[in-house]
Amino acid sequence: MKTKQIRISKSKVISCIKCGIEREVLVLYTKSGKPMREEKTQFCKSCATSYSNRGLSLVDEYLQEQFSYYNPKAPYILKCDCGTEQTYTTKYSLVRVLRTTGKCGKCSLGMEREKWTLSEDDAKTRRLNSYNYVYKTNYTSVDQLPEPKELSRYKDKCQRMSQTNLKRERPNDYRLYQENKWDGTHLGQLSIDHIKPLHECFEEGWSVRQASDISNLQLLTMKDNILKEQPNSVFVK
Repeated sequence: MKTKQIRISKSKVISCIKCGIEREVLVLYTKSGKPMREEKTQFCKSCATSYSNRGLSLVDEYLQEQFSYYNPKAPYILKCDCGTEQTYTTKYSLVRVLRTTGKCGKCSLGMEREKWTLSEDDAKTRRLNSYNYVYKTNYTSVDQLPEPKELSRYKDKCQRMSQTNLKRERPNDYRLYQENKWDGTHLGQLSIDHIKPLHECFEEGWSVRQASDISNLQLLTMKDNILKEQPNSVFVK
């Protein structure tokens, strides 16, 4: 039996990419924080209705302005500056990419992403309130929240694929990792670290393949790995 996906609604102010008028919309998010159907709100109702009444497609016009090669029939292609052609099953997916990085998946990994605009405390408060609301719990700190099963499965898949990618793409590093693999006894032993942490990849909706890409992998000692996530950690000799 398929589990019903839990949705959380939040209001958000966005600008129509046709007329520029700002408006408040209600966006649905999955439990993990990934937006659902948000891309279809890129145009205001007035602009969309105006074009629809004339039998025109506002989305097609927008994409044709961006790409001289755009074809209104699927599959929808993005020609990245690196020479890669990436295809999408819906034109709205192509709009979403243009409104974020404008790059293929691999190039997007190497870009510096926009940082969270809320303070760390505000972000934690929102996460805590959302969790308590959905699950009818009374946790008082985000540190008390259990790790979602979806995130745990996601991390397991990423770890397995990351080892495979390291072995294939950087065999010397993989050999070094196998010879000095952390076994829980010495913090100087090596671990495969994800430059962009897996929990952030999960929250931003990255696929397992994206999160495990070789460009997102590095070898760190377990001590450095811990300090990366928890800079104030103290180690007892």
